[in-house]
Amino acid sequence: MVDETDKTVIIDVGTDFALFVSQVNNANITLLQANSQPLSAGMLIGTGCSVQVLNEGGIALSTYEIIVPMDVGGDGRITSSDARTALRAAVSLESIQGIYSKAADANGDGRVTSADARAILRCAVGLN
Repeated sequence: MVDETDKTVIIDVGTDFALFVSQVNNANITLLQANSQPLSAGMLIGTGCSVQVLNEGGIALSTYEIIVPMDVGGDGRITSSDARTALRAAVSLESIQGIYSKAADANGDGRVTSADARAILRCAVGLN
């Protein structure tokens, strides 16, 4: 799902480079890791990665940040570490900002709470 207002793209956990490219209907794009290095075949796309839409000359026209719901760590997976980070943020022991906060907001209520951490943990251990 693309949000033109926030310039974000929400994708499913486990989406890799090849799957994403196959779903964008021949668009001229570049996928970048959170550190701005190019993604390559076989790499998972995580929260914090970005996709650039390029013109025919290869110049970036638009850049969208990628959010993988519940992937707070940005590795393209949902793990207990993501739940831990969300819980620490919920009790103000850690600060997460921007798209990482959006990824941690599992129930979509605009806040990161212990309920979000619980949902992330349940997903990480295969209960959801």
